[in-house]
Amino acid sequence: MAEIVDLKTLKPDELVIRIEGREIKVSNIPFEIALDMIAKFDKLQENKTHSNREMMLLFRDIVVAVLHEADSGIDDEWVRKNVNAFQMMRLIEKIVDPMLDALGIKSSFANKKGTKKK
Repeated sequence: MAEIVDLKTLKPDELVIRIEGREIKVSNIPFEIALDMIAKFDKLQENKTHSNREMMLLFRDIVVAVLHEADSGIDDEWVRKNVNAFQMMRLIEKIVDPMLDALGIKSSFANKKGTKKK
């Protein structure tokens, strides 16, 4: 008997981000964003002297890409104006960390960013 995997039943837990009067559903992250993240992450890892700033910029770019995919009105400028440093750290924790974990990527930076794992 053949095994049937119904991909419609494979859904991530729903995650909605509320910011500046918007509710942004970021549960469904396109695979293309993950591929782009891996390529950029690999490039940084190849350069053994990458800075924490470079890593944070990569994480911010990922957050912006995910938010933009969920709401086309959100771009880098919108994020710069509406998301403070503490909020960005929480967004990284909720969006980037699970992607890294799911892809089996361990970042030495991920454990240094100042947010507590729950």
